[in-house]
Amino acid sequence: MSRLLLPPGPYQYQSAKDLENIIARADKLETNWALSRVVSRRTISEGLRGPISLSLLLGRWLLAGDQRSLRCYDLDAVKSWAKPVAQIPVKVKFLDAAVVTNDDGLHSAFAVIHQMKNPIKIFKVHLPPSPTHFELVLEQHWPDSLPFTVNIGRDCLVVTTARRILLMNILTYQIFDPLPEPHCGPATSVGAKQFYVECVVTETHLLVAYILPCREAWIEAFLLPSTASPIFSRSHTAHCPFWFTNATVLRSSILRSTHEVVLLVSKGQLGPPIDNKFKLAMLRLLLQPDGTLSVDITHVETLDFTLFNLCVTSNHEIARAIGYGLSSSNGVTRYGLRISEDAQVGYIVSHTELAEGIVMLGDNAFDGFGGRLCSICVELSTVEILDYV
Repeated sequence: MSRLLLPPGPYQYQSAKDLENIIARADKLETNWALSRVVSRRTISEGLRGPISLSLLLGRWLLAGDQRSLRCYDLDAVKSWAKPVAQIPVKVKFLDAAVVTNDDGLHSAFAVIHQMKNPIKIFKVHLPPSPTHFELVLEQHWPDSLPFTVNIGRDCLVVTTARRILLMNILTYQIFDPLPEPHCGPATSVGAKQFYVECVVTETHLLVAYILPCREAWIEAFLLPSTASPIFSRSHTAHCPFWFTNATVLRSSILRSTHEVVLLVSKGQLGPPIDNKFKLAMLRLLLQPDGTLSVDITHVETLDFTLFNLCVTSNHEIARAIGYGLSSSNGVTRYGLRISEDAQVGYIVSHTELAEGIVMLGDNAFDGFGGRLCSICVELSTVEILDYV
């Protein structure tokens, strides 16, 4: 297994030289990341009016939404990176976006925005070689005002808040039927208002966690729809004796009909909070052919600070993450993390002090493959772009 965090691929259109450049860039990023070496620092300020919400597609295309518009910036452009390449007039309270790449290396990107009391809107983001533009594909009633996350698995787009899930077919733009009520857990035992929901997507399954803070969680697995079965079919259910947040797929593999999924999570402590220690852990799930789902937690690491705005990029047992925490001097510190499934040490590899008086409370948009971080300076209504390679 490579010690480098490499992007998905290779694809047929990539030459041997392309792959050499990818590996060389990943190796350079590994060095710079360990040294907290920023090679480029830029700021976008023109035309933005806070509050601002961000998302980053493929490490290149920055989506920024504010009170007036939704914009797309090409951060790889040599001279015009601060000018939007696509823009539509729309009020954005919150946005998130995701992209899926097929076996031929073709991308399908979607952005979801929330507009205060209005329905959420889902846009297809057309990227080169076609002209860059936003195409509205769906407006959906959305009574939930909480922030959401967006994931794509196979042909399904998943929008998740702490209270609800929306599932859309990215080929037909049709909404899937709601998931069935949980077989067990909070929806039937303590009432829906006391739990929150997190979803992750693998190549075959949608994993839904119903979480009771300071107590426990229930995990249910659903087979992703296919031509043969156009609905979400529940395949596995399990009880988790602890609670967690910030679930990200670190690795997903299938061997002899057994599906193993390793999640990077923030592990919560049972009972009332004792301290502000932040724990990272790996949650190992085994989905057996007979419907058995086993849950095991390993590699628990306790940090000396509490992270917030944690953004993670992972692939094949290695993850790179950015988070913010309060330092001992009550300032805000940006932390860079590198996580390996095989190592129990080295979870903090770098940190960078933020400028005094500037507090990052808005979105982060982070790509760990390319080593690019975009974050919001709330006080100045600007977007800071850091490149580590």
